[in-house]
Order: sequence, then structure tokens, then C-alpha cells
Amino acid sequence: MKRYLIIIIGAALCLASYAQNIKRPESYNYQRGQEAMRDKKYDEAIMFFNKDIEENPENGYSFIWIATLRDSRGEYGLALTAAEAALKKLPKKDVDYVAYAHSTRASIYLHLEDSLKALSDYNEAVRLKPKEIQPYEERAQLYYELGKYDLADEDYRKMTELKPGSVMGYMGLGRNANEQKHYVDAIKQFDYVTKLASDYASGYSFRAESYIGLEKWNEATDDIVSALALEWDRKAMYLATTLKDPAFTMLVSKMKIQSMKSPNEARWPFVMATMYQGNKQFQKAIESYEEANKRDASPVILGWISQCYSEIGQYDKALNSIEQALNMDSTDLDNLERKADVLYDLGKVDETINVYNKILEIVPDYANGYCQRAWYKKLSGDLDGSVEDMTMCIVLEPANTFAYQVRGDVYMMMGKKELAELDFKKVIEIEDTPDKYSYSHYAHQCLGQYDKSIEIMDLLISKADNYADAYYDAASVYARMGNKPKALDYLKMSFENGYRSIAHLKLDPDMNSIRDTDEFKALIKKYEHPEK
Repeated sequence: MKRYLIIIIGAALCLASYAQNIKRPESYNYQRGQEAMRDKKYDEAIMFFNKDIEENPENGYSFIWIATLRDSRGEYGLALTAAEAALKKLPKKDVDYVAYAHSTRASIYLHLEDSLKALSDYNEAVRLKPKEIQPYEERAQLYYELGKYDLADEDYRKMTELKPGSVMGYMGLGRNANEQKHYVDAIKQFDYVTKLASDYASGYSFRAESYIGLEKWNEATDDIVSALALEWDRKAMYLATTLKDPAFTMLVSKMKIQSMKSPNEARWPFVMATMYQGNKQFQKAIESYEEANKRDASPVILGWISQCYSEIGQYDKALNSIEQALNMDSTDLDNLERKADVLYDLGKVDETINVYNKILEIVPDYANGYCQRAWYKKLSGDLDGSVEDMTMCIVLEPANTFAYQVRGDVYMMMGKKELAELDFKKVIEIEDTPDKYSYSHYAHQCLGQYDKSIEIMDLLISKADNYADAYYDAASVYARMGNKPKALDYLKMSFENGYRSIAHLKLDPDMNSIRDTDEFKALIKKYEHPEK
């Protein structure tokens, strides 16, 4: 939102300077509204524009700024109403504002997932302002999202004609070429971008993506380094953390050189740490994070150190790192949640609940906070408290299927079968297509529909990014079904793929049917203290 509002202010200033022969509003509240926008006091701006409309109900200018501000806040119904009023009331001869109103309404329609109406508005904005770059850029983005690359390319080429020195048209052409795997064509565009703006990080990071497509690892890694030397470029970071050998080792070597060249700069060891972490080399990640933290101490870095220690099962060290982080910033929600996870991994359920008590004091409307606390209350035996928290989560996030599934499980534990079945059916209702499946296999199992449960579970395993978790889920479902051999097979595969949360395994009621088996005890013994 912040970036979008900065664009709003720029648009306001630009529009105010255009078409000086057109009489624009000079009323007190309208002027105060514009001043408030310039000062980033957006609530005040809306208040003044609304006051202006009370006094001047035909002032379309106030309506369009209300539409813009409402759109930026996610208040799409109010935004659309204001945009419609603006287009009815703005003077047709003020082409700048009318075109802007169409672009604003297009943005609102996109948020409402109506691409056809959005495209119609962008077309009108382009017709009204054929020499203005912004409508072409916004329409090109929509064409890109619709997969209409030829039409997007036409708009990007038009942008380069209108403003040859601007990089965005060339960036768009290059991105479209990358999307279609036309990497050589993409590189030509990004080469020109880096000549036009040698300090623009995205030119290098997008070109790195092209070189990766061509398996030109040396050029790709050079570009990633160039992008990150300029700024924390998101694409460069993504590419760095997803590279595989030989590019991975090559980039690490180049990062080490940069780190030696800038011995006080935390950036390079931090990037190396994220690369190692993404590649599941957690000990090396810890070493690099510690070097970054030595150069520039940060609760964020300490939080990642804690995460890496958790990944290798060293929970005492994980807790120590997260305590250091919270000593620097006791209200950091990410690190508070990490602390809760570590305490749970240490088997300290009551202390975990206390951490979520603090989190919910800081953010009372945090749905996931209630959801997590409900889970831990379930494990601690506080079934009424678990239901209460899951209900709060559902009120805040009505489509949270995990909350329905767990609440259903708790209702079953309480002997409230009818309420439980309603929750299980709600899970299935919400997850109505395969792309939405998350907990449907549990819900079908709970309703006795084992074949459907297994079908969904197999599909989820086939699509899994994290096999350890996917196999653990399968073990849980089979254990709930009473199929001990299958449950134990999947649990073994989960451990073989890196699962290490022994504390959860010991507490998880899903595993009750296999908990007393020799095989289960052997797995606990093997993986709880692997160094022994």
C-alpha cells in the first residue's frame, strides 16, 4: 500500500499541474484534502474530500481522490461507488482527470477480479490520453497477467516510442520474452536497460533469469551479484536461494569475494546464509548468519539463526538465539512465534501457550494466533479453550479450513459428534477443488470416507514440495484410520526425508494407535538423539 499511495501523491501533483485552462476546484475542503494527501495524512484527506462533497455534491474531483484512497485501503465497494460518481461528474473536457478516473476504476475492477471491465477502462484511458505512458503500462501488465503477451508487447513498444529513455517499456518486453522462454530476445532488452540505467537492480536480476534459462551460469551469477550490490533486489534474492549446482557453488564463491572486499558489510554473508538455508545446509547457514550478525547485529538475523538450529534439532541453541533476538525487540511477532515453536519442540506446551497469550495481547485480531493457541490448548487438555480460540479464528478467517478441522476433532473428543461433522463437511465445502486441498483428507477420514481421503492424500504427496511434512500427514491419516503398517511406513519415510519434530510426534493424538508399537518406539529412539 505504501508504494501505491506514493504513486497517488505523484499523480495528484502531476494532474494538478496539467490543463491550466480548465477550472479546477478551489474550495477550502478540496484544497485541504490535497494538502493532507501530500502530507500522507490519508484519513484526513478522505475526511476533507467528504466534507467538500457535502458542500459541492457535483465535484467529481473529490470523488476520484476518495476512490483512489479507498482503493488503496482495500475498501473496494466504497472505491467503486466513488469512481462511478467521479466519471459522471467530472467535466468531459478535463481529459487528464477523466482518463485517470478510468485507470482508477480499472484498478478497482482488478481487485474485484473483473478483468474484462478493467480492460475496458484501460482502453478508454489510452484513447483519451494516447501520449501518456501510464495507461499503456497498466494495460500491458493486465495483458501480461492474462497471458496475452503479443498485446502486452504492443503496449510496451508504444511506451518506448513515447519515452525512449524510460526503462519500463524495455523491462516489460524482456519480462514477456522470459515468460515465453525467448531468453536471447530478453537479454537484448535487459542489455539496453542496463545501458540506460546502470544503477537499476532489476535490469540485472531479470537478465540473470534469462541467463539461467540458457544455463549460462557465469553470466547469471555475475548479474545476481550486480543486482544485490545495488539493493536488496527481491528477484535476485529469489534466484540466489533457488540455484542448484554448478551455479550454486559458483555464486557462493563470488559472494565470498564480495564479503572479503567489504568486511564490514553484512549483506554478503547474509545472502550466503539464505542460500545455504534454502539448500538445507543448515550448519553453514548458521555460520554465515553469525558472521552477518557480527557485522550488523539484528533480531531478524538472530531469528533465522534460531530457525536453522531448529531445523537440525538443536532446540536449546534455537531458544538461546531467539531469546537474544527478543532482548533486542520484545514485540517482534515473527520471533515471538519462532519462540513458541521452539518451546513446543522442547515439549513445553504451557510456556508455548503463554507466548501466544503475549502475541494476542499485541495483536488482538491475529487469526493465526488464536488458531495456534487453540491447537496447543487441545494438546494441554483445555478443550473448551481450544474450541473458543478456534471459533475466534473462524470469525476472523471464515475460510480457514485448519480451524474447522481441529475444532471438529475437539468436538469429537468432547462427544459432540453432530457439531464435529458439520465442521468436517465445512472443510470439504471450502476445499472444493484439488488446488484448494489442504485438510480435506483429514475431513473425509473423520467422516469415514477412507477411499476419498487416500485419493486426496496421494495427490497431495505427488505435488509436495516438502516430503517430510507430506509423509507425516499420510502417517497421521493412516494412524487415525487404524492402518498401523501404512502409518509406520509413512512415518519412517517422513524421518528419512528430514522430519525431526520429536516433541510434536510424542504429543500428537493422531499417532495414538501406533504409539505403543515397537516400530514407533524404535523410530523415536533412532531420531531423538541421532548423535548417540
